[in-house]
Amino acid sequence: MANKQGDDLEQDGMTMKTESANMAPTATQHQVKILLKALLRLGQTPEVRQEKVRKLSQALRTNGYRVDCRKLADSLITSLLFGLLR
Repeated sequence: MANKQGDDLEQDGMTMKTESANMAPTATQHQVKILLKALLRLGQTPEVRQEKVRKLSQALRTNGYRVDCRKLADSLITSLLFGLLR
């Protein structure tokens, strides 16, 4: 359905006025709605994952934090190699 000038886009209670029939040269109205929904969710997501931080802190305090040396070495080598390939 074509979007007329001055139409409203509403997504999760958020309304956005459109200024023209072509909202974006390469984006469809559906894509814009998806992007708006993703941005709204992103705004609701905490920067710090409190539960993960709590579990790691507890493991550190009780000497329960264990590092898998092989996984660490693999990650370091992979990062180094990909860094050299860029």
